[in-house]
Parts: sequence; structure tokens; C-alpha cells
Amino acid sequence: MGDARPDPRQILARNLRFLMGLKGWSQGRLSQKSGVSQKSISNILNQEKQPTLGTVDKLAAAFDLNLWHVMLPGMPDELVDSPSVERLFECYTKASDQGRHYINRVAEREAYYGRNEASDGDPSDPG
Repeated sequence: MGDARPDPRQILARNLRFLMGLKGWSQGRLSQKSGVSQKSISNILNQEKQPTLGTVDKLAAAFDLNLWHVMLPGMPDELVDSPSVERLFECYTKASDQGRHYINRVAEREAYYGRNEASDGDPSDPG
């Protein structure tokens, strides 16, 4: 049926650790900023409990992010300090079907060629 879907608990735990590391926050500090108990944060980071959407939203808000941001597999660094991903999402949702098709094509090509440029070191050679 295709690639296995990543475990959302693992994604959330990884992203929270990443964000906490960027900010230099402990579990206690995240608890203070979010209003979520330190025990709950520990359980989330250890993937022992599945949090409610309300809890995830509080944790995301502590970092000035939306809930869906902290659930992105491979969350980009730019998301934390730049509104570009949020802006792209807003534009995508407002685009026509044809506009979404073009956005998807550009993104796919950039991902393909960007990955190849990084590994090959020769951006003028597409394949």
C-alpha cells in the first residue's frame, strides 16, 4: 500500500525536542510557557501517552506556532523563525486548482533538483 505512515507520537516528540533545543528550554520551562504539566510533557517526549489536540495546541502556542506545525515530519528550521511556511500554506489554500497544480510542480522539482545539487555539487547537470 505504499510507504508506512510515520507515528504521530514520534513526530511530536522529535519536534518538541528540536524546538526545546533551539530555545534552550527544559521540560519545566516548556511547562511554564504552555500550561501543560511537566509530567505530561515527559510522557509526550517519551511517547508514553498520546496527548489531546488541546494539549498539542498549547505546546505549539508556547513556541508561537500552530498545532499543525509541530506535527510536520521533518519540520524545517525556517518554520520557527520565518513566516514563509505559514504564508505558503495560506497561498496554497487560496489558490485555484490550476494554481495548486503549479505550486505542487514547482515544489516537486525544487525538492528533486535541490537534493541532487546538494549531493552532486553541479546544479547545471539535472541528471
